[in-house]
Amino acid sequence: MDVTAIPLTAWESAGIIVLFILFAGSLIGGVFALVRWVISGFSRIQREQQKDWQEYQEKRDALYNQEMEKRDKANRDFFTELNRATCEDGEKRLELTEKILEMVGAVLREQREHDDFVRENVARKDTITKRGPAK
Repeated sequence: MDVTAIPLTAWESAGIIVLFILFAGSLIGGVFALVRWVISGFSRIQREQQKDWQEYQEKRDALYNQEMEKRDKANRDFFTELNRATCEDGEKRLELTEKILEMVGAVLREQREHDDFVRENVARKDTITKRGPAK
């Protein structure tokens, strides 16, 4: 069958063209609607993923902050105890140093007493030798 054999009037040709344009337009519109639907679906999925990721990060940060607070408290407690022990050790060293100073003072007093005793003996011996031997 030959298409040129069927003559069409101008109105019929215009009707066919209008139908073709409507069909093509609806097809293109449908494609655009499909593309828009797919993009909105991806956007919705992306928003959900971003929300899930943000919730995950917030939970992770909360856990991290809790762990850091525990470690910080443990470190503060450790250093407080260390500082207290250092202060107690310092007090003990101070007491020991005072006792050592008292002992050194006692030794020096004994040394002076001994030196005085030796000086007196030397002075007495000098006076005895100057007088001469006793007969």
